[in-house]
Amino acid sequence: MVTWRGLNNFYAIGLPNIQMGAIVPSYYLFIGQLVDPKNQKNLTEKRLIEFNKIDVKQLPLEQAIRYVKGDVKRTLYIFTDPDCPYCQKLEQYMTAIDNVTVYLFPFPLKTLHPQAEEIANKIWCAKNQYEAWEDYMLHRKAPKNSGQCSTPIQKNLILGQKLQINGTPTLFLKNGVRIAGMPQNAEQIEQLLNSGKQSK
Repeated sequence: MVTWRGLNNFYAIGLPNIQMGAIVPSYYLFIGQLVDPKNQKNLTEKRLIEFNKIDVKQLPLEQAIRYVKGDVKRTLYIFTDPDCPYCQKLEQYMTAIDNVTVYLFPFPLKTLHPQAEEIANKIWCAKNQYEAWEDYMLHRKAPKNSGQCSTPIQKNLILGQKLQINGTPTLFLKNGVRIAGMPQNAEQIEQLLNSGKQSK
């Protein structure tokens, strides 16, 4: 719980993706949006973005599939499920994005997609991981290997729990801002990348 600058006796409670506040010492609790009408600013949205930020320097990049397109000024970290329809759509959008380094963390949600972990293992065990990823995500062409190699899939599932990721795709920008859910199109991804290209 942290104080909200400029508001006496008001506290913001930092629960991921939950907008909550408390007034002390009256012990009132409310859930919802706090808006500054004078300056036309959504104070809750700004605070929630800060709550959900992570330190991307702490991400174990060896547990991700890395690919680079163009220069490396922009970076995107994606927790993604190979059998998630939204993740597949995101991959289609990403084909139009240039000048970015992407780290793909395979994050299969077995309760929703029972075969996703097996596919993720096979993709990781492929000779060319990114090519295998694109073949499956764009063309539904699964690797023909056994998937029997050392993979980070279980570690990624544990990492996702620590980061409180409960859906895919979940994206993190270079500055650590979390983007939960599906960008609407490639243009929005470009806007997000440009907004987050400055490191923390």
